[in-house]
Amino acid sequence: RALAPLTSMMSNSTRSFDAIARMPGNRPLPGRPLARVLADDPLLAALSRRCRDEARVERSVRSALPRPLAAHVAARLPEPDRLELVATTGAIAAALRQRLPAVRAALGREGIEFREVRVRVQPVAARREERKILPRQWDKTQRTALESLAGTLPEGPLKAAVSGWLRRSAR
Repeated sequence: RALAPLTSMMSNSTRSFDAIARMPGNRPLPGRPLARVLADDPLLAALSRRCRDEARVERSVRSALPRPLAAHVAARLPEPDRLELVATTGAIAAALRQRLPAVRAALGREGIEFREVRVRVQPVAARREERKILPRQWDKTQRTALESLAGTLPEGPLKAAVSGWLRRSAR
């Protein structure tokens, strides 16, 4: 087979793609802003609208609750007229149920009404604790090796450091 001669396009050029695109005569690549893409596609537009609505409702719910409680509550909109308040533990859910009238009143003041409000528990996955790496234990063979090293080192800061470490470790 014949190999193609090395051309400037094949070499590792130092010019970036952006620099080539800005050269005179080159038109910019067609692209659309992400907001327009989300608005043009009906499914993505509905998803974006639902996320905005959930965020607005969640802000309203959290503002009606005490901070320690609000940190453990999320709001979900499974249907347009139904609100699910998701708590991380049963105790948080019980406290949230006691405060539902205040939450509904806060949502009503902002013009947000729901036919049904449910409280459910969805525990978060427990994080596994990292295993603590134990340092290697000090034994006699290591001590004798360091003592022989300290005996062979010339006078200086390294010998002083090794000797000091041996003195401190003997305690």
